[in-house]
Amino acid sequence: MMRTKEKGVGRTGCRGLAVVLLGASLILSGCVSNRHQVDPAVLKDVRSIGKVIAEATSEGVVDRGVDVVNTVVVDIGAKKEGDALNEAVRILERHGWRISADNRPTLVSMDSSKWVNAYLAVRPYNPAYFEYVPKALERIKQSSTKEESVVSVEAAASN
Repeated sequence: MMRTKEKGVGRTGCRGLAVVLLGASLILSGCVSNRHQVDPAVLKDVRSIGKVIAEATSEGVVDRGVDVVNTVVVDIGAKKEGDALNEAVRILERHGWRISADNRPTLVSMDSSKWVNAYLAVRPYNPAYFEYVPKALERIKQSSTKEESVVSVEAAASN
């Protein structure tokens, strides 16, 4: 909150506020040159592992620019709990992704020699992981999709 004197904001205060607001709007509108996001082909790899239920993109302003995280929720078609994560990882490995950190049953992090500045975070279904993709929860409830068959894949640039 900006405090001003009772007499109002002087010219310098207004100009300073305008500069701050202009800078913030440029950052939030994507006019920042340091935008870190994955190549669209990375998302194509992720989408190909099963039936896409929902997608979302989130952006965070950091000191080095804007970090973009794409989240893709996919139905792998697994029959048992725990199989969806394993199957998603197997398919991504066939696409050239490799495991960089294995924290099963909750998370597998992956990177690729093909996509040097990209990484994936693959997680099994858990409503807490779907905070940024609320449509996915709705679609899972409304469809015949089984929760144990669903994974969430976050794709982000690592530079």
